[in-house]
Amino acid sequence: MKFKENLYKNVLIISSLILLLNLAFRLVDQSQLISSFPLDFTNDWSSYMAQLFFLKECGFQSFCPYWFNGFTTFLLISPAWFFFVYPFYSLTNNVLLTIYLSLLVTYVSFFVLFISFGKLLKLSRLKSIFFFTFFAANAIAIGNFVRLGRIHEFFGLFFLIFLIFLFLHYRNKSLDKKSLLIFPIYTIVILSHQTTAILASIFIFSFFLTRNVKEKAIISFYVLLSLIASSFWWVPYISNFFDSLGKNIVLTENLLTLNPEYLLQNIATTFISLAVLLVFYLYVKSNNLNFKKEFIFFHPVLILSLLLLTRILVFIPVIKYVYPDSYNYIFIFFILFFFLKTNLDYFKKNLRNILTISILFISILSIFFNIVHTPLFVPHSPEDKLTLETLEYVDGKFMIVFFPEQASYAKAYYSYAPIYLNLSTPHGWYSYTNQPYMDIVQSIGSYLQEKDCTSLVSSLTNLNTSNLITYNEHCATLRNCGLIEVHTNSPICLYKLQ
Repeated sequence: MKFKENLYKNVLIISSLILLLNLAFRLVDQSQLISSFPLDFTNDWSSYMAQLFFLKECGFQSFCPYWFNGFTTFLLISPAWFFFVYPFYSLTNNVLLTIYLSLLVTYVSFFVLFISFGKLLKLSRLKSIFFFTFFAANAIAIGNFVRLGRIHEFFGLFFLIFLIFLFLHYRNKSLDKKSLLIFPIYTIVILSHQTTAILASIFIFSFFLTRNVKEKAIISFYVLLSLIASSFWWVPYISNFFDSLGKNIVLTENLLTLNPEYLLQNIATTFISLAVLLVFYLYVKSNNLNFKKEFIFFHPVLILSLLLLTRILVFIPVIKYVYPDSYNYIFIFFILFFFLKTNLDYFKKNLRNILTISILFISILSIFFNIVHTPLFVPHSPEDKLTLETLEYVDGKFMIVFFPEQASYAKAYYSYAPIYLNLSTPHGWYSYTNQPYMDIVQSIGSYLQEKDCTSLVSSLTNLNTSNLITYNEHCATLRNCGLIEVHTNSPICLYKLQ
């Protein structure tokens, strides 16, 4: 009987505990990053390491020779996280330690943020801890931020949630001097990540609509200051975006495919979008709130969830470029907020118990998907070690084609090589270049596969690249094409143009 009376409290404690333990395990596992440069396929970490290195070696929005036969840094990637960690990186010159510590600092900052605003929003300490734990330690968050390493988006998400908390705090009260925080926080959000900038703009516009004339003027002033303060980055970004490959990358289009690769994401997005609407209804109904008033304030997340649920969002300019998971983070935040604010006593006992137990069930399910779907840190394979050894023999620009295992990632070597060997490549990460150039880069693999020696040599020459690393039977093709063998250690080989 006592357990039933305290069921809600006990479920929050148990759910928080198991999610925190899983997060701690994942953070400890990922700490191998400190001593081992990530080379596996599930890996954005290496890209951000290279970008941080470029900031130090080449400067901000300056010419950098390491990728794409030269490019301008930070035209198409948001700089805030890089500026934040740069002082520590400059002191230590250790990119691995810097990037891992930034992950820990961001998690600690999230915890402080949720505890602080939980108190202001009249949530108990236990509810605040659960709020943080489920938001920051769910399967999607761990998969993207801890394992995949989308660390600068995580940084941006922190400030986006900070901004949303401010809006919730001022929801039923007049703006005061502390509302000035909107200006620096919105500025950092803009500079942190394109997706968080788009979402923040939607929410700040919605907040603007709910205020009186005087406060609308104040918010407009804050927004204007933020746009001016961040214009050194977003003006060049917009000017260059539509000439890059980025304009063709609409990741929400994956929601329309039946490809098994995106099945789990599609299922999760559908259920999370639907849950926003259902839990909002429970929140309004159980507290006997004015639906119209609540809808007016929360309409951005409600409309976005409906658009994503129906997939209409895929066809809407600007917001179609936001990652589905970026929407899911925000939806999960509001699902948790609505649920924790729901008056469960309004419902009959059986329904109340079902809603309560569902928290524990979803927490366990999240960990299950983490175990099944999200790999642990991948140490260097024998092929990785041979490839790193072979890179020591490269003299000039290089490319890697036909790596024998999906587990390893050629782009990761394109990040490793500049940092540790001062080597350049005509390839690289992100969409800094145009389609015609990338067509030439991607043709190298096709020509090697087809044993088209004339086109292979011609393309390498056009790319000003003399070194080609490949594996297994493709080594014989390079030899037959007249390239000079520099180093071979089966199954890997390095050949160079004459």
